[in-house]
Amino acid sequence: MSNEYLDNLNDAQKKAVTAPAGPLLVQAGPGTGKTRVLTCRIAHQSGCSEGGRVLAITFTNKAASEIAERVKSLASDAVGAGRVQVATFHGWALGFLKEFYGDKVREVAGEADARSILAGVLKDAGIRANARHIQSAISRAKEHYPVRVPEEDAELERYLDLYSAALEHYGMWDFDDLIIEAARLLEQPDIAQAFRSGISAVLVDEFQDVSPAQYALLRLMTTPTGNVTVIGDFNQAIYGFRGASPEFIKKFRQDYKNVVEVTLDRAYRCPQIFLDAARRVVGEAMAPALVSEKGRGSEIIFKAHKNPGDEARWIAIEIEKNVGGLSFDSMNAGRAGGDEMRSLGDVAVLFRTRRIGDLVAQALFEEGIPFQVSAMPDPLEQPELQNIYRLWEAVKGRAADFHLSRLPGPRKFWVSRGNLLKSAAARLSPAELLKEMAKMLEIDPELPEIAGLADALEKNPQVESLSLLMRNEVEIIRSRTEAVSLLSLHASKGLEFPIVFIAGCDEGIIPWKGSSLDEETRLFYVGLTRASERLYLTYPRKRPVNGTVKSRKPSRFIKRIPDELRKTPDTAKRRVRRPMKRLQKSLFG
Repeated sequence: MSNEYLDNLNDAQKKAVTAPAGPLLVQAGPGTGKTRVLTCRIAHQSGCSEGGRVLAITFTNKAASEIAERVKSLASDAVGAGRVQVATFHGWALGFLKEFYGDKVREVAGEADARSILAGVLKDAGIRANARHIQSAISRAKEHYPVRVPEEDAELERYLDLYSAALEHYGMWDFDDLIIEAARLLEQPDIAQAFRSGISAVLVDEFQDVSPAQYALLRLMTTPTGNVTVIGDFNQAIYGFRGASPEFIKKFRQDYKNVVEVTLDRAYRCPQIFLDAARRVVGEAMAPALVSEKGRGSEIIFKAHKNPGDEARWIAIEIEKNVGGLSFDSMNAGRAGGDEMRSLGDVAVLFRTRRIGDLVAQALFEEGIPFQVSAMPDPLEQPELQNIYRLWEAVKGRAADFHLSRLPGPRKFWVSRGNLLKSAAARLSPAELLKEMAKMLEIDPELPEIAGLADALEKNPQVESLSLLMRNEVEIIRSRTEAVSLLSLHASKGLEFPIVFIAGCDEGIIPWKGSSLDEETRLFYVGLTRASERLYLTYPRKRPVNGTVKSRKPSRFIKRIPDELRKTPDTAKRRVRRPMKRLQKSLFG
C-alpha cells in the first residue's frame, strides 16, 4: 500500500498517524484535521498488520460512513479484504452479539418503544409513576458496567427487573443493553481472547464522549499495552446527560501503559479570531493555543434585539443578505449583495432550546427561506418515522407481532401488506423499499425526513436496524441540500458551516440555568467553532419567562470574548413588513 497520504499531513498529524503500535492519545481541537488523522491512522495500521482486522469506533453512523469512504480511498485492498471495520459503539456491539447469538439475537427497541414497554409493565403492576422519568433513571443506571443502581433505591431495582423481563418477553434489547451484553460476553476469558486475537488495532473517535459502560467495554476489548488509539478533545465533551465524561481521557493515561500523546495544534476550519474567542470562553489554561491556517478572519458580529421575535426576523434578513437575496423584494429592500455569495446550505442557525429554533423557523418561513430542522433527540417520536420503522421491522421478521399491532388500522391489513413488501424486498434496494413503505403508509416519500432516511440507508447499507440508524435526527438530516440548517447546539457537534448564527445568547439560556456550568461552557465552545467564515451571536433584551416579560443580559460567555474580537453592526432602518411568501413548501410543518 502506498503511503502518499503522509505527504499531505503536517508534522503533528504525521506523528499521530505513524506512531508505533501501542496506546496512543491524540488531542484534536476543532478543525485540526481529526478525521484526516483518524482515517490515515486506520489506513496506516491496516498496512502494518498481517491478517488482523482494524476496528474503528465512532459515535454516529454518518461519521462512520464518511470515515469508511475515506479509508477506502486510501487502503482499498485492506477494505476489500475485510481487514477494516468502521462502526458506532452500538452498531459494532449489535454485530458482535449477532455473531455470538445467531438467530437468537434480539431486536433493538427504539427509545419510544422501550418507554411504551416500560409504561405497560408499570401499569400491569399497578404502579402509578412517570414512565419517562423512570426510563431516564434506568438508563443512568445502565450507563455503567456493571449496572449501577443506588443501594438505597429499592424501587428502581424493582422497576429495572420488571422492565428487563418485559424486554426479554418481546425479544428486545434497548440501546444501553447492547453495550452491557457485549461487555458481559467479553468478560469471559475465552471469548475475549478469541476477539483480541482477530483484532490488530482498535481506534476510538470522539473519545471525550464515551460513557462509563463504553469505557469499560473498551477495556475488555483491549489490553493495557494493546494497540489502541483514542482521539478527542476535552473541550468538546457535551454529552454529560448521556453519562459521557471527559475524565476518561485522564483515565486512559492511568489504565494504559506507556501512552504516547500527540496534540494537533494547527487548525484548518476557523479563522484565528474564532479560535481565540473560543479559547477565552473556556479559559486559556483549559485549551491549547491553536494556530489557524486561514488567517485572522472577520470579527464576530454581536447583536442585541428588542425581543425574540425581532431577533429571529433579523437573522432571517441577514441570511438573505449572505445568500444574495431570494426574491425581487430582497433586492428592492437593498438586502441582496455581499462580498461573496453563499448558498442556503452554507448557513446554520444554532440554539439552546427548541422554542428559539421554532421562532427562527417561523421567521424563515415568512421570508420564504427554505430550512431543515434537526433538534429532536429521537426521530422515532415522529409518527411518520415511527410507522415506517414498525413496518420495516415487521417485514424483516423482527418482533413482527409487537410492531404490527401498533400500526394504524387492522392487523390483518398489515399482515397482507407486509407479505407483499417481503416479496418486493428481494428486488428493491433498502432505500427503494423504504419509499415503497412510505407510499403504503400514505406518507410523502419526498418529505425531508423520509428522503434523509433513504440517503442514510444508501450510505450505511451495513446498518440494517432502523432504530440504530435513527437514534439521532442529525443522522438523517440531508447534507448538501439547498436549505438553512436549524440545529440545537448539541446536534451541531461534528458539523461545520461557512456561516453560523447562535441565537438566544442571553444569561439563563446560554448557559442553561440549572445545568453543569462546565459542560455549558464546552457546549458554547462547540458552537463558536462550527463557523469557517462568519459568526453571529444574538440575544433579546427582553424575553417572556413563565408568563412575564423580563429584561435579559448577554450571556456571561459573551463577556469573556474581548472587544477587539467582536463588533456590533449598525442598526438598519426598520423596514415595512410585507405579506408572507409561500416558498417554504414541505420543509415547514
